[in-house]
Amino acid sequence: MAIVILRGTVRNLTALEKNGTVKCRLDGYNVMVPIDLVSSMHEGDEVEVAGTMSKGAMHAMAVKNIKQDKTVKVDVTNYVLLIGAAGFLWVLCGVLGLRALGTGEILTESIDDIVSIAGFIIVMFSIRHMFLINKASNQLKYPGM
Repeated sequence: MAIVILRGTVRNLTALEKNGTVKCRLDGYNVMVPIDLVSSMHEGDEVEVAGTMSKGAMHAMAVKNIKQDKTVKVDVTNYVLLIGAAGFLWVLCGVLGLRALGTGEILTESIDDIVSIAGFIIVMFSIRHMFLINKASNQLKYPGM
């Protein structure tokens, strides 16, 4: 997914929704802003928003308030914790589960394989998303790079 940057004035800022985002209009687009970024933008502010486009709406990953010259990105702490937990399952079921290969316990091996693959996939997607967040933030902080 490519990072898209929109610049404009914040309009129609809504209240916090159940999924932890706030909607607004920016440069004619609907923008979904995570709770981490809401404090850096208010109705009528001139901002640049970096994120990904999906289903006609932008999902913001970083916001730069032009007036304050301040860039804020989504907090990646939850992704780090998710990588740790999924990595633990990956190692526990994948690597340590290999020792049970000779025992003939097919059901246990299948479950270990499924959990190990799921852990690996979660780790990879989380790392990818963290890189996208940092890329979005860097494109706002250092334009032209």
